[in-house]
Amino acid sequence: MQFWIVRMAAYITKFALQPRTLPKLWIKRASEMLYNAYEASLDLTNIESTSAEAGEKKKLDNMADVLDKQLQFENPFLNELQTDLTRIYETRKMDAYLLYLYGLVLNEQNLTDDALKFFVESVNLAPHFWLPWLELSRLIKNKEQYQMLILPDHWMQNLFLGELYQRLQMLNEAVQIYDELMQLNVLRRSLYIKTQLAVVHHNLQGIRIYSRVHFKDPNSVLEIFKDIMDADEYRMDHVDTYSNSLFVRIEHYFKTAKLFSRMSTPF
Repeated sequence: MQFWIVRMAAYITKFALQPRTLPKLWIKRASEMLYNAYEASLDLTNIESTSAEAGEKKKLDNMADVLDKQLQFENPFLNELQTDLTRIYETRKMDAYLLYLYGLVLNEQNLTDDALKFFVESVNLAPHFWLPWLELSRLIKNKEQYQMLILPDHWMQNLFLGELYQRLQMLNEAVQIYDELMQLNVLRRSLYIKTQLAVVHHNLQGIRIYSRVHFKDPNSVLEIFKDIMDADEYRMDHVDTYSNSLFVRIEHYFKTAKLFSRMSTPF
């Protein structure tokens, strides 16, 4: 099963569970990443069609008939999805990617403990698969809970810890993690790590300003983001953080306007 097909199907599943409109910029970047993708397996196709087509249509129909925007709409096919995934799991034919999809469905049904279990199984089967790591970082509530999990001894766990420490507001620990990863030749040019490092520094800067503590290098966040945008001008990850960093400095007004123009008219 091709990784990118599964990743695409996972995103489709998530969009079905939480509908949104995809900006053209996202579509442009997705097309560049997925143009070599192959057709998914039959099981994955069934899951995708069940959740994305029928579930999405039902949810949109419901939303069109109700004026109260505060109401939450559930995908009526979640139970069917769970039944299909349970059947596959019991045959012991579920790989890391289907385990991840299983975890997504369980999490949407507020079965967080069960979802966490399947995300852990997924990363142990395929440590390089980032998405279940990301979901784990969102479900773990404290460092003690993390220490109780049996996770693979793999460098991807360091990326996961960076995410987890950010969510737990352990920002200095997150900086240390990302600095160590940047020392590895294979990850030195990683735009993801650079972006996370910029975000952590931005958050630390906000804490220091709020605490009236002098921030040594107020331009470090801007320098990191400039390197990122030079390498990938259409990158949208945390572009709001970059915009905020520019906005609070009057001398960067024209850079802010240029960034807005680039993001709003990518074609």
